[in-house]
Amino acid sequence: KNVSLPWQQVGSRHGRHLVVLLSKDEPDYDELPIARIHTGRHSLQTLKQELRDIQRQIGEAALERASLTRWRNLLAAKIAAAKDFADMYRAEQICLQDNSLCFIQGWLPLQHQETFIKSCETMGVAWVCEAVSSQDQPPTLLQPPAWAEGARQIVEFFQIPAYRSWDPSAVVWLSFCLFYAMIISDAGYASVMAALLIIFRKKLRATKARQSMYALAMGMTASALLWGVIVGSYFGATPKVGYWLANLQLLNLHDFDQMMQLSVGFGVLHLLIANFARAWYLHHSRQALAPLGWGFGFGASYLYWLHYLDLLSKGWGQTAIVIMSVSAALVLCFSDIRPLDSFKAFLIRALLGIKALTGLSKGFGDVLSYLRLFALGLSSAQLALTFNAIAFSLIDSMPGIGILLCAIVLVLGHLLNFALGIMGGVIHGLRLNLIEFSNWGIGEEGYPYQAFAKREKEQWNK
Repeated sequence: KNVSLPWQQVGSRHGRHLVVLLSKDEPDYDELPIARIHTGRHSLQTLKQELRDIQRQIGEAALERASLTRWRNLLAAKIAAAKDFADMYRAEQICLQDNSLCFIQGWLPLQHQETFIKSCETMGVAWVCEAVSSQDQPPTLLQPPAWAEGARQIVEFFQIPAYRSWDPSAVVWLSFCLFYAMIISDAGYASVMAALLIIFRKKLRATKARQSMYALAMGMTASALLWGVIVGSYFGATPKVGYWLANLQLLNLHDFDQMMQLSVGFGVLHLLIANFARAWYLHHSRQALAPLGWGFGFGASYLYWLHYLDLLSKGWGQTAIVIMSVSAALVLCFSDIRPLDSFKAFLIRALLGIKALTGLSKGFGDVLSYLRLFALGLSSAQLALTFNAIAFSLIDSMPGIGILLCAIVLVLGHLLNFALGIMGGVIHGLRLNLIEFSNWGIGEEGYPYQAFAKREKEQWNK
């Protein structure tokens, strides 16, 4: 009744009064006893008509979708048949045949040899199976353990190892999980990831390819959870001394020296495994001594660094210098293994050895690249601490509404940090595995094995 503007009650329903107030300009907030409701300028009849129009458009769109997708299964079958025809045509072009004889040659995985022989005997076809010779260049079929199948897809996406190289899938799976965990460095975020994976597990495991990637995601999450407990970080908070969670903390994420030594140590171990694996698969040749030298060189350099930091005794430093000298000699002498039958050959081999030694700067840079594990993990922890500090400071500075603002800052801040952690963990984990590790562990690049089989069961539209 104290409002000076003209108003009228136009109805009452279930204890709610409907009041219309007329004003040329927007009234001030303090001028009205209650907050006004913005109902819009359109009448109810206009809104109902708009709703009917939208429902009609939805129905028309559904009919159009049905008409456009009714042939998708037939199109998928036709596309698969066209691919089969193209594969068959290619095969026919490289076949030796006349009116009475056809000769076909191809690559066959060893585990399928028995099935192939039985099929040939059933059809009355003559066959010959020969072992791969040193002059052959067969395709590569990676067959890692079932639990490392997700890493195989990552390796194939980046670089297919040559046939005579080795399958790095298992090592990539383990190291990728470790690097991802070190970059996340928070058990709270890992718990959220675990909950999301469990809630959406049916959708994430819909196909066989997704199942392997789901297993990789679960491994990454479990590693992140374990590492988060070890460093004692839960949404940026650290358990107080005396609690059982505090007893599980083994490392201090804010101990710069310790975390730098650990990050570089993991990097040295990663590159050492890469070089030793490459040396193992070159064991039939003296050239295996070159990656062996690089591996021992990385390990000895790390020992010398620890000695320089006074973490190892003087004897370790002298031993590291001797190992590094021997490693450099191995790289110099066996990076190229051409026979020394002339002075020219000796000169070329010496120059190539010196060129190989210039990889020292590259190796130094690659090892330092693993410091990103510590840097990203620390930045994630610092962001979480910052958001926590900002959020809880609002409670004291703005009583009442500060609680709501605190909740908003906590949710949005940790959501942003969570997203950045996942992106950083995936991107930098892939980089360390597929660039630094692959450059040292995998030599030549190969091409993938593709079975000569029908494709009509493939569903491109799913």
